[in-house]
Amino acid sequence: MGWSVAAFAWICLIARASAQGTAATADGSSIATRTRNSGYRALVQRIVDDGIAKHPKFRELKPYQHIVSLMSKAQGAHRRRRGHMLETAQAVDGSFLASDAFLAGAAEHGRIGGGPSVPLRGHRVPTTLWRYARRRAGLCAGPRGAPTRPPQARVYADLRALFGAGSDFDANVAEVGVGYGAQSDVVQRLGGLLDGAPARDRRYTLCDLPEVEKLAGQYLAAVRRSEEPPRATLNAAPDATATCGATNFTLFLSNYAFSELSADVQQIYWDQIVKCSARGYVTMNGLDFIARLRRAGFGDATLMDSYPQELCPNITQGVVVWGAPLAAVERVEAAALGTPALRSKQAKKARECAAHATRWCRESRSMPSRRQFRIWCDYDKNINAMQWRAADAARAAVRH
Repeated sequence: MGWSVAAFAWICLIARASAQGTAATADGSSIATRTRNSGYRALVQRIVDDGIAKHPKFRELKPYQHIVSLMSKAQGAHRRRRGHMLETAQAVDGSFLASDAFLAGAAEHGRIGGGPSVPLRGHRVPTTLWRYARRRAGLCAGPRGAPTRPPQARVYADLRALFGAGSDFDANVAEVGVGYGAQSDVVQRLGGLLDGAPARDRRYTLCDLPEVEKLAGQYLAAVRRSEEPPRATLNAAPDATATCGATNFTLFLSNYAFSELSADVQQIYWDQIVKCSARGYVTMNGLDFIARLRRAGFGDATLMDSYPQELCPNITQGVVVWGAPLAAVERVEAAALGTPALRSKQAKKARECAAHATRWCRESRSMPSRRQFRIWCDYDKNINAMQWRAADAARAAVRH
């Protein structure tokens, strides 16, 4: 992983299912388990103990935002930003905005947790479902900033477009880094509303710190207000049927969580989940994961861009996908990044990044405290995911 891994703090999690004090929960095994971030875990435990109903705006609390960041109300309400997020969602999968049932279900997420929302066809939907947010600059450990997680509805749009809306990709999902459970609800319940299929047909395994899994469970119960579909946890109440050897997952999902874990913890989840997942969608830092997947038999593992670059382009960041046709990967990427508003925005970002690279490279050579910025001296060598796939195909052609 690159030098920026420490900066990409979203929630980095997880514990071995049958033990305490393992590498997964030890200090430093993830950003959330570092001693200086103990306020986050303490807050989550307090919310769980008190009951989530007593903390209706828990996502706005500073210790929580320190790990799981949230857009400001100004960001969420900004008309141009709102246009970008809706335009991109519409381009990838227009069925979301066309479904009254889906939007009504999504509006349930606005009842608890707090944060900004936007009006959509008579419903107020939390911006976290649609808008890609990033951590505040004060929390960044480098000039590229620190992304948190993509919006949950946009992730699900990608999943449907990549793997086929009528396929079984969402029949048995495992997610590493569950936050407060919103992604689970989008895949299980809202996906059922969109397709007309009951949520009980979709099984979901939550993989996180025990107290975070419990918080997600309370959140899901609050927004659903009905019988819950099948859900398992690996840590809060370990389920031996929800690991490789007892089941095969139809999808492994993780957004800026798996790549932020220590190597020991990644190995735990490789053995328990990844190696028996037919498909994968992992927003992450580092390309070593692709090589490992291919060695394990996932020969179609590849890299995709799907989100507007809030940060300067960096080929070590992207969406690692497997189990999807290459043509589908290319279609989703083109749809997500090809809208007129985003093309204009990206062109402006490219100019800004080039100027930043020149300055940071110069400062890295003249200021000892900024030696770590020397990576920017090679900024002109950066390539995007499309160029990476082309180079990968060329290498494969030479080998054969």
